Amino acid sequence: MRILIVVGGCLKVNSSANLCHRAYIKGFIDAGHEVTVISMSEEGQIVDKSIELPKGANYLVFNSSRLLKYINPNKRKVLNKDMENKNKNLKSIIFAKIRTIILNIYGVFGYQQAWINNVVRKHKEKKQYDIVISLSSPVASHVAAYKLIENGKISCKKYCQIWEDPWQYDIYKEYIDEKKLKIEEQITTFADKVIYVSPITMNIQKSIFKLSHEKMDWCPLPYYYKDENDKVISIKNKVYGYYGDYFPQTRNLEPFYTAAKELGINVNICGMPNELFKTTDNIKINERLPLEELKEYERITDVLVFVCNLKGGQIPGKIYQYSSTNKYILFILDGTDEEKKVLKDYFAKFNRYIFCDNNIEDIKKAIKLIEDNNLNDIDNECVSYFEPQNIATLIIEKCTR
Repeated sequence: MRILIVVGGCLKVNSSANLCHRAYIKGFIDAGHEVTVISMSEEGQIVDKSIELPKGANYLVFNSSRLLKYINPNKRKVLNKDMENKNKNLKSIIFAKIRTIILNIYGVFGYQQAWINNVVRKHKEKKQYDIVISLSSPVASHVAAYKLIENGKISCKKYCQIWEDPWQYDIYKEYIDEKKLKIEEQITTFADKVIYVSPITMNIQKSIFKLSHEKMDWCPLPYYYKDENDKVISIKNKVYGYYGDYFPQTRNLEPFYTAAKELGINVNICGMPNELFKTTDNIKINERLPLEELKEYERITDVLVFVCNLKGGQIPGKIYQYSSTNKYILFILDGTDEEKKVLKDYFAKFNRYIFCDNNIEDIKKAIKLIEDNNLNDIDNECVSYFEPQNIATLIIEKCTR
């Protein structure tokens, strides 16, 4: 099949969203399809030079606003300090005001509106595709894809939107903007198929968007690379690793940190906000790391720690990447009782994870089982179901049936 993938961001920015985006691209290439990718250029972006794009696709990049260097949300050091400390200094206040003014000029899609305009205006390849797939976040991906189709710049048999996160009911949102919620529903009407990456998120969106609920489905994320090794993991003094962001309004890492400190186990934590917890003799705290440095931490890790979100049912993509390893995976459940049940029921069928609730005592019990090697029923092998090629095939099946 001839497939066009539209991504409203730079694929070389180090983020969990881009890890998923690159995995999707790799999956369709590995499945033998002819893949073209439209994305944002590196101009004004903070890129990770160690990131390589999947080989075998045709990449078309378009610039965004020239003002991007003043408003780029990927300038994490400035923004994360703002999130960690409400007593903002004068510099950050001025930065935030300038950014708000500039974003308001562009409208609801912010600086990404400039990228959308450039894509529609400058795209010259008039091709017919079997499937067009737009990936969000950001939402600009869906808008650009639709406008290319609407303006006759491309044609396709099926148009599919994949929402890795919903726009307004995203866990990072402090409040729901009703105007944007209506725009989000309108955007979903453009597609032949709307796919979410969590069954809980899908059900929430179905209950909200009556105009599009019949075309909604869900599909798990693919992992990006297979990461099996020959490391023996039945040893004592195992190394535990949590690798990802853990802003307290979205994910509660404190019970694990406390349990680890009380048990004296060896832990590496890499992510933001890195000032939330203190380094101890056994627990090492680091900020978000480039991909190559992070791989080295993961290589020496025996037990990968995964923590669910506090609410909303969105599933952090790390669980799929961890599932490509042969390491123990401590799966810490959180959210409502119903959300925890849905997630445990789905992932338990792979017989791959050590589950516990997100409280100190339950985490300590799970760690004790791991330390005692009392987990004979757990299969520490790569979950092939999440291979990029398999997920790509599943998406095509959902789009074409």
